Amino acid sequence: MHKLKYKQLLHLTNGKHHDGKGLYISILSQGRGKWSYRYRIDNKSREMGLGTFPEISIVDARQKAEDNRRLVMNKIDPIEDKRKQEVLRKQQNKKFSHIANLYITAKKKEEWRNPKSEQQWRNTITNYAVPYLDKKPLIDINTDDVHELLLPIWSSKTETARRLQQRLFRIFGFAKIKKWYVKDNPALWKGGLQEVMPDPYKIHKVKSFASLKHNEINKFYQGIRELDLIAVYALRLLILTATRTKDKYWEGKKNLQWGETRSKWTSDKFYIQHVEEAKKRGLDCGVEIDNEVIVKNTPNVFYVQSEFPIRYDTSVNEACERAIKQGIGKRVVKNIINLEK
Repeated sequence: MHKLKYKQLLHLTNGKHHDGKGLYISILSQGRGKWSYRYRIDNKSREMGLGTFPEISIVDARQKAEDNRRLVMNKIDPIEDKRKQEVLRKQQNKKFSHIANLYITAKKKEEWRNPKSEQQWRNTITNYAVPYLDKKPLIDINTDDVHELLLPIWSSKTETARRLQQRLFRIFGFAKIKKWYVKDNPALWKGGLQEVMPDPYKIHKVKSFASLKHNEINKFYQGIRELDLIAVYALRLLILTATRTKDKYWEGKKNLQWGETRSKWTSDKFYIQHVEEAKKRGLDCGVEIDNEVIVKNTPNVFYVQSEFPIRYDTSVNEACERAIKQGIGKRVVKNIINLEK
């Protein structure tokens, strides 16, 4: 039961008076005082302020005391909880640029192998996101704000806008985990921005490179043979086999002639077949290969100088990507090509 009434508070003498359930008021002068809540936790007695009277009414003071009493019942120290809430409010009032910088520094920076990645992230966020999102505290940003900043570049710079949306999603996800942002992720695509923006893959304009004239291929090929680059070795293989990177490769005839130091195809065909084209027309896309290309063979698997297996259902670009991830890198594609001049 509560002991004090509002009219009593106006005439209480100086000193501390108990209202009940841990709620106290310390009268400083007639009609003025300070509310406090006393409690015990972890075998320690503590007291926290609840505000001044009459600014905080007796009803509000009792409600605050009750809220804190429930925290104690759940073994939560009200004073420590209040400090955490104050820190949280400060973070929520931070600008987006501050949170984005924290995310890049704390989460992404150690993941990047190329220093350019960090600069690309910072450039897109600084140039496109900050001018819009730093106009208000982080906690007040919503989906409309993200939509507004993406819309001007969604059609003209689709790839940049798509990457920016993904980066914003991760930054707000970071803020949500930290409880600095409590609403739904405003950069969410599926079920969010997807409903108000065009599909980026349908509006993205791809500009194809002009093809090389066939009578210039020989000169071009001789020139790139001087370059010791992984991309160049892959390109040379495609030129020699007259294929696309998505074409499928597998072995043709089994009879190989073994040289003194390496295996090589002689009059046999290195069979290449584009799956869709094969299904439609049943074409035999065999290509005659000279000694410029080296391939070692085991059943159903091509081995490039016994370094890396390229299975019959694996395209060249996929094989190269897998090789690079496994640290084999240049050796794989380089060894496909016979470097003898």
